[in-house]
Amino acid sequence: MYLNDAEPEDENDEAGNDMGMERVFEELNTLKGTVDGLETRLKETVDSALSREEGLRAAIDVMAGEFKNYSTPSIPAHSSHRRLSADETCPPVPAAAARPPIRMEFPQFGESRNSSDVTDFVEQCENFLTLRPLSDIELIGTLNTVLKGPARSWWLAARSKICNWTDFRKSFLEAFLPMDYQAKIEDQLRTNVQAPGQCLRDFAYDNRALCLKWRPDMTEADMVRRILNACNPRLASRLLGTVTTVEQLVKVGSLIEKDWSNTKDYWSRVQQSHGPNRSSGGDATTALGEPSLLVVPVYLRGSKGDAVLDSGCTYSLMSHSLWKAIQ
Repeated sequence: MYLNDAEPEDENDEAGNDMGMERVFEELNTLKGTVDGLETRLKETVDSALSREEGLRAAIDVMAGEFKNYSTPSIPAHSSHRRLSADETCPPVPAAAARPPIRMEFPQFGESRNSSDVTDFVEQCENFLTLRPLSDIELIGTLNTVLKGPARSWWLAARSKICNWTDFRKSFLEAFLPMDYQAKIEDQLRTNVQAPGQCLRDFAYDNRALCLKWRPDMTEADMVRRILNACNPRLASRLLGTVTTVEQLVKVGSLIEKDWSNTKDYWSRVQQSHGPNRSSGGDATTALGEPSLLVVPVYLRGSKGDAVLDSGCTYSLMSHSLWKAIQ
């Protein structure tokens, strides 16, 4: 009888254990589903962040390409979701792009009537546009603010016909330069000669600038010829036929000028060292004057005479007394 009463209790315990295991499995399945959902959402969040980072990088690259002439490109920040490798990092910013921009203001033009001010304004504008290129629309807008007085009055009527810098330069020079501007430059170039104390380098560069201002398409050979015709004739005779460019003319001519200066200093020191204070008492000294550059003594059959040396120059400098003697 006791055995029959124990059997129902064992069956009830086994049934309770089965129900408990089922609840545990259900809770485990629920937790697994929750974990899977969290993993999926975490992956989506990471992918979304990486996608936004790539989009931000692309936008920054586009902005850097558009504004590279005005500001230093910025380096985008690295994402905190993953560590970037060396291949994925941004390339180093070039040294030229990393320099701070040069502070410049667009030149202004007012009521000046001098031809030099007109050409200087155009040159300053070209220098500015070389460092800070402007689009045609930006250039037109800038010219609206930098032209003053009569120049602005001219601009208000002429801007509808001007689209770029080339058009403005041509129209501006035609409007504000005098009609005889080129003739004045030609006269200035014709009368320009090397001053007695002016070095060849300074004269050659100034003369070349006048040549290019008169005729921008002048050849190098023509500029060299004009410089030789206007420089010191003694120096021109040494350079004629030996130089073909202005740079060669300046280099060789400067060496000749230096040689002349050294020779002059040498003879000056010689005269000082053999002066009256240094001569011995009673010794007769004979002072020889500086030899003439044009007159050469000639001995012919026992007779002595003077001959004039042909220097080969277009013009030769001589004293008035020598000219009278030749006549």
